[in-house]
Amino acid sequence: MGRLELLAWLNDFIETDYTKLEQCADGVGYAQIIDAIHPGVVPLYKMDFNARHKEDFVRNLNLLDRCLNRLKISKTIPVDQISKAKFQSNMEFVQWLYSYTTKTAPNAAMFYNGYEKRVQAYCKQKGIKDLNDHYMEINQHLIPNKAVYRNDIDIEQEGYQEYDDVDEEPGEYYQHREEGMEEHYPRGPAPGNPLEEEGHFDPTSPLESTFNSSSQDMGDKRKKQLNDLVLSLENELTEQLYSHKIFLEDINRIEEEKNFYYDRLRLIEDFVSQKKDSLVKRQIIDILAWAPEDFIEKN
Repeated sequence: MGRLELLAWLNDFIETDYTKLEQCADGVGYAQIIDAIHPGVVPLYKMDFNARHKEDFVRNLNLLDRCLNRLKISKTIPVDQISKAKFQSNMEFVQWLYSYTTKTAPNAAMFYNGYEKRVQAYCKQKGIKDLNDHYMEINQHLIPNKAVYRNDIDIEQEGYQEYDDVDEEPGEYYQHREEGMEEHYPRGPAPGNPLEEEGHFDPTSPLESTFNSSSQDMGDKRKKQLNDLVLSLENELTEQLYSHKIFLEDINRIEEEKNFYYDRLRLIEDFVSQKKDSLVKRQIIDILAWAPEDFIEKN
């Protein structure tokens, strides 16, 4: 299987949103595959679901490696290579996982709720009962790419959107939205209301106090949502900066490999040029001088 097929298989299996194989270096996805095949062996609550640096990846991968040893699986995880977020190392390990899953438990994905498992492990890790009133610090690629998981905050914000454009303190104005038009009315019933005309309106009534209290609660919840959003954006920016750093490291590694092989080819060329003319010498020279036609045309 190619990398895209393997990535799709992994995301579908454990309900993740990995966009490239290099992100699998965090070890969480690998651990959950083993957890699905051998329930109860991998202590997911010990995994770092917000791992962003090599040392975090190493801890997760070492934990998984110990679990494989406990299962007596003859596979050693190349922790040092995978934790560097290198494509080749992660590609090879995902290929092994796919092969192992196909042979051992081909239907494991049908009975495994990957996201729910992560939430349960996270709650146990933090010592909380559930995620109510708690922000889940977790890498974005560990959240399924489904509206039911990603739109909760947007849906909540719609309920409080009517207070967004009010400059005064909460409770100063009612704001009514009808067919895209905004109408602002001062506190109290609308003009012409019989209650106001008869003198029955009381700003200090329990109804008004309840409204002020609800408005304050809405404001506090709005602040919490904005704080969570800022934290999420900061985490995303950190992840992008780390990905950029990995990208630059890959470029440097490729440059080093290119120079290494170029130097070796030059040594071979110098060595062959000192030998007497022969069929082998001409063949080697031809191999060293060969280049694709399209490469010659472009350059």
